[in-house]
Amino acid sequence: MKLDQTDKCSSVSEALISDWRILTIECVDKLRPQNPYAATVTAEEIFELFRPILAKSATRRQEEEVKAKLLELCSEAVELRMIMRRSRDRYTCEIPGTLGWPLLASKCEELAETVAVEGGKPNQASDEIVYTVFGGLVKQAEDGDGKKIVLEKALVILKRK
Repeated sequence: MKLDQTDKCSSVSEALISDWRILTIECVDKLRPQNPYAATVTAEEIFELFRPILAKSATRRQEEEVKAKLLELCSEAVELRMIMRRSRDRYTCEIPGTLGWPLLASKCEELAETVAVEGGKPNQASDEIVYTVFGGLVKQAEDGDGKKIVLEKALVILKRK
């Protein structure tokens, strides 16, 4: 996406960037067969990250069920990524931390949702964001009017008072 960002900074039109992105994806799709490799590798990596928190009493069958669900999730994520890339609209993952430091939850309510307080309870929350768990999914229409629509808020952790 570096070229995409460079084009945007160089006053290349949003429509031209969208056309370039869509045609590139179409070419890639024609050159390679559908390969679940990316989803499979990602699912395996996630499973290994979660392995320490799986119940010690989990059976092999239960572990396989978890692996199957992770593969399904990752396959759907790859497909969603490709659908978004084929769209003329621009989709980005925005992380609230790019808005300045210290980052206050009250300054980015439209983009972020608090999910926990680091080392504390909800009533011990300060306004300061310690870190972002997941970035927010944001859509910007091809017409380039600058209006962004937050499709999914970023999930953030607040600092304890």
